[in-house]
Amino acid sequence: MLVDDDATSLRVLSDLLSKQFQIYEACGVNEALRCLDEDTVDLICSDYNMPDRTGLELLERLYKSNQKFPFILMSGMEEPFVVNSVKFYGGTFCDKTNPDLLTIIRNMAVRSTIFRYILSKTFLKL
Repeated sequence: MLVDDDATSLRVLSDLLSKQFQIYEACGVNEALRCLDEDTVDLICSDYNMPDRTGLELLERLYKSNQKFPFILMSGMEEPFVVNSVKFYGGTFCDKTNPDLLTIIRNMAVRSTIFRYILSKTFLKL
């Protein structure tokens, strides 16, 4: 799932990743939460600064409700409080200007998908 209030950023990332993955798009935290009520995702990749709430607030809410998804928080500014908070809640911080951003997202998505697949096969055997 991609969460970003910037329609251009959302569209570009979605277009680049949709060749490999099923992409859910949300224009903010509230829309992301509604989507998560209806669908299962393997990874959440969220912008930090959005009008309705921050991506950090989304990560914190998921963490506190015991919904632990692999989570990448993206921002153009590396504020120590935000970076440390993301780590505390089990997420990964990535600067939006990082040239390896797409690779980081793809690698986390693949690992998460494989992990979910292995879990599903394990539970089917039980």
